[in-house]
Amino acid sequence: MILFVQGAGKRPGAPRYCGKSGCVETFLSGAGLARDYRSPTGKRLTPKKIAVAGAGGDKYARGCLTVYQDHLAVASRLSLTSWTPM
Repeated sequence: MILFVQGAGKRPGAPRYCGKSGCVETFLSGAGLARDYRSPTGKRLTPKKIAVAGAGGDKYARGCLTVYQDHLAVASRLSLTSWTPM
């Protein structure tokens, strides 16, 4: 499933192992969360440690988790919309 599409043929996010980007797995995966945290901090943390850091007040972890939740909400809405008969 494509989560976001920006412009003609342009997809946001880092490429996945298959070479595509913009797929829901780019954003809603442990690797995606870890990459989003590593980008501004330079630190490599596991998703569990990011969650613990966020609960402890780490502003970068909290920001990454908020964005993750937003992406989850969009993906859920898209999934429900595509499966709900009109």
